Amino acid sequence: MPVARDVSRAIVEDEIGHLDGWVRIHNWGVNWDPSALRLVVEMRSKIDNERYAFEFLLEDYRALPPVIELVDPRNGERGMRRCFPAGGRGYFHPNLIICAPWSRKAYAVHGGPHSDWVMSNWATYRPNHAQLGDMLVLLQELLDDRSSYGGRMAP
Repeated sequence: MPVARDVSRAIVEDEIGHLDGWVRIHNWGVNWDPSALRLVVEMRSKIDNERYAFEFLLEDYRALPPVIELVDPRNGERGMRRCFPAGGRGYFHPNLIICAPWSRKAYAVHGGPHSDWVMSNWATYRPNHAQLGDMLVLLQELLDDRSSYGGRMAP
């Protein structure tokens, strides 16, 4: 079910067009590369001031959820424990994925733990997190949740 790149690009640009208020409130660094269909949002935890960069690869977006990777903003390292926050009410999974229906890597066909989810239905599982802004706001809330956030998984 491929989605034309121009269609994915238009959808993403529409969704990120609604982020301005959140960007100002949380001082996010947002980098959108339309040619690569790649969105990187840098966030900071209000608890310990740690910075995290969430990379969203948006090929075939909205037919498929984003591929989400964490990149260490200090050195560009990717997919390592020190790139990931700990805690996060199960969203920050020890398998180094964002464990949510809106994260392609959470599905078993991409090495994730969820063989019980159908990827084509991703937006219906949690409709309140079915757009990029919703996903980003939740990620920021998890970074700022004193009852769950545990700093970096590794120094």
